Amino acid sequence: MEQSAFLATGVPQLDLILGGGIVERSLLLIAGLAGSGKTVLAAQIAFAAAHREERVLFVTAFSEPHDKLISNLHHFQFFEPNMIGERIKLLNLQHQLSASVAEAGETIVREARAHRAQLVVLDGFQGVSVTSQTSLAPHQFLYDLNAKLSLLGITSVITYNYAPTLEGSRPELTAVDGIVWLAQELMGDQAVRMLQVVKQRGANPLLGRHSFKLDNSGLVCYPRQEAVTTPKDVPPGNERATFGIAELDAMLRGGLTQGTNTIIAGAEGVGKTLLSLKFVMQGIANGERAIIITFNETAQQLVAKGARFGLDLQAAIDQGQLRIQYYPVAELNADMVAQELRDAVTTTQIQRLVIDGLYEIELPLIKNERAHGFFASLITFLRSQQITTCITLEIDPLIGRELSFVGKTFSALAENVLLMRRSEVKSQFLSTIDVLKMRFSAHDRTLHEYTIEDNGFRISATSSTRTEGKRRRSI
Repeated sequence: MEQSAFLATGVPQLDLILGGGIVERSLLLIAGLAGSGKTVLAAQIAFAAAHREERVLFVTAFSEPHDKLISNLHHFQFFEPNMIGERIKLLNLQHQLSASVAEAGETIVREARAHRAQLVVLDGFQGVSVTSQTSLAPHQFLYDLNAKLSLLGITSVITYNYAPTLEGSRPELTAVDGIVWLAQELMGDQAVRMLQVVKQRGANPLLGRHSFKLDNSGLVCYPRQEAVTTPKDVPPGNERATFGIAELDAMLRGGLTQGTNTIIAGAEGVGKTLLSLKFVMQGIANGERAIIITFNETAQQLVAKGARFGLDLQAAIDQGQLRIQYYPVAELNADMVAQELRDAVTTTQIQRLVIDGLYEIELPLIKNERAHGFFASLITFLRSQQITTCITLEIDPLIGRELSFVGKTFSALAENVLLMRRSEVKSQFLSTIDVLKMRFSAHDRTLHEYTIEDNGFRISATSSTRTEGKRRRSI
């Protein structure tokens, strides 16, 4: 079967979602209600084509005058006024539509041929639909326009003020080759922009809904992590990723297995984040690169925290070995985090990753019943890149050594689990660490006491005996 040729949209990750881009010589319909981003998306595609020195005919019906269109697009980074005229020709169809729909269609074809356009954008198909006298006329208009422009080798993009979930099926939707639906949805009080490829002939799009943001750069899409094709899963490597703490590395029989993920679990204040920073900086000392994803502490706060314990994160950042990415918890988009992580991995060959705060990224996914699929897909990707990952998880204070992951999202996915606790013994606080789980390696199965001092962690080489056989309260 002959593979389709595609026209790039110029919208980050939209080509991936579409299955390669807009199929050349096809007609793509961008549908959505007012304010969903249809005109911005169509304009962004048009200017991307113009940047490639392609010629574009941008047609408006009854949507808005050209001066208002230009004014509304002026603040977007993709907008370049010097492209209007030679590369992007503007055409208003209001006069032709007042006469007949057929005349409007002929005008588009005639002007596209005269401008030698490779792309035609019609913003506001509802103007054509409302002008038509019969329900068949919009369908016939699209069919004829698609056939004539396709014969000329022209790709078409049309915006339509329409929401598939709110109205019945319309005949004109069968006359187009592709449909992209834009929407704004409320999740609680949070407004979330979503995109779905309803139809795409000649391509294999990523099904389901995907999030996007709309800012001064235009649209930026974030494919749903579970839908992204990930590389084939590979077994863990033979190498070990050490913490640089001799006693802990001995407990792990030489360090964490390369390419695996590790949960560092414990109540607030036991040192989870500090231990993850030590893990990162040991990799930096070995000449590796790393990324830290943080939700509760900013990059500056983590740098300051590390400095207090002799960990020079700032030097690693300045040398290009470390990148810290902070995402505020408010209105967190997990797919954005995953996409930016994948981008960073492909541009920077990292060996270690820390996600400081599993609960923060897990919570919005649980609400949408996506958590297991999201993390399974992300872990498969990280393992395929042989990236060793540590993820901190805050848990409730424990009684004894009991910890159950039954029913937890990460229960089947965590390959290694380290448990850090602070217990009260004879009116004194005692901090312990133990290895609850290592899927691919033998490990020490006893508790070890630790303290956090000015130069970092100090862990006892022998198992703790002060807590054995004693009733204690863990916090």
